[in-house]
Amino acid sequence: MKDLINNLNSEQSQPLPGFQHYLSYLNSLYLSHHFVEIVNVDSHESDDLIGWKGVESFTCLTESNEFYDIDIRYAWNPIVFQQNLIDHGWTEKTLLTNVNNNTNVNNNRHKIIIYFCNSEIQLLDNQKIENTPPQFVLGNYWQTISHLYLPYTMAHPFVLPKLNLEMMATMPNFQPQNFEHNQIIDRGGLRTKGVAKNGSGLTPLVSIITVVKNGEKYLEQTIQSVINQTYPHIEYVIIDGGSTDGTLDIIKKYNSKIDYWLSEPDEGISDAFNKGISLCSGDIIGILSSDDLYFQTSTVNTIVKEFANNLQTFCFGKCFYISDKIISVVNADVDYVKKINFYMPHIHHPTVFMKKKILEEFLFSKQYKYCMDYHLFLRLTRNNIIGKPLSQAITIVRTEGVSNFFYYETRKEVFKAATELGSNKFLAFLSYLLLITKYWIRQCIKF
Repeated sequence: MKDLINNLNSEQSQPLPGFQHYLSYLNSLYLSHHFVEIVNVDSHESDDLIGWKGVESFTCLTESNEFYDIDIRYAWNPIVFQQNLIDHGWTEKTLLTNVNNNTNVNNNRHKIIIYFCNSEIQLLDNQKIENTPPQFVLGNYWQTISHLYLPYTMAHPFVLPKLNLEMMATMPNFQPQNFEHNQIIDRGGLRTKGVAKNGSGLTPLVSIITVVKNGEKYLEQTIQSVINQTYPHIEYVIIDGGSTDGTLDIIKKYNSKIDYWLSEPDEGISDAFNKGISLCSGDIIGILSSDDLYFQTSTVNTIVKEFANNLQTFCFGKCFYISDKIISVVNADVDYVKKINFYMPHIHHPTVFMKKKILEEFLFSKQYKYCMDYHLFLRLTRNNIIGKPLSQAITIVRTEGVSNFFYYETRKEVFKAATELGSNKFLAFLSYLLLITKYWIRQCIKF
């Protein structure tokens, strides 16, 4: 079957012979699409993932010349219902990794994920179809992503895989919860119920902080990207600044997965960061913004391996900036020490993981609203605390963050921080002038 695989990104895909039984089956489902050809088939090889295991993957062509990438999966645990919103797998990873290589990609693509559900998973109806909200369709690659859940007993042409019984035994059962929307709770999480986490030796406890205020649009996806990490020793802390939208409802939905969350007014982002740091128990701390997500479920494993090699400061890696129209890759700046005196190099704080003892000593300055991370990293550099740049992709960052909306104000604060900490004022101002000029030219070109 491997020999039949064509280049997924090719515009010249040819139909494959011998798969009419699969094609007939797909057309018998309630998908509202009629497929005329299967142009790519691949065995969906994977370990047992969080509640499901892969079976087959297809690329099908419709009568209207649209491509549908179809994943067939076996779901053995209802926890799969928590993962729909962050379903970006090998195809998206390949696309994002090769985005700067002029890869020719057909933009008219859709994705359908079909789960055959174990008999213990109770479906409300004989079949269940869910569509991923548009804001959770990453990278402007898929136009739509939909999920179809089918009972295990339905007739189908697939051979379902054997399962890792040891992993199944350790997988927690997901219990749906009912939430009252008229009651505001200012704190919660596992810690409020007496559940504490710890780590040791080669498996240290890693704390992840998310700060949010009125972030209902993307927060659920951010939460899922943390709780679905495969590293077992993660402590998740969420600091809410007193949201008035549906943010608290989302946080409460995952109350049994979050170690501690707090909702109260604060003095800005830096204050929220510092609050989160004070509440962390882990030896290593990462900060993930409320509209960002980790690149893959093994991201924290990658970080822990770096610290296991006697890393005593911090590390940072590659990120992908995404918006409705563009994807850009930003590599970790290996020469950041030479540049940081005058402007912010490519150290993107959602990719940073740092020893807790360092963050506790330096913290974030509350006098900075937009470039508190630059001020922190410059102080660390001046104290000879140097981070390690990684080649791996760590996060996917949406370009709707505060510093992107307030670009000029951020650049002014960078100039202020650089001169406050002893950088040459003339060179710092020259850097400031150059950056805002380049930004102004880019904005003019857009219009």
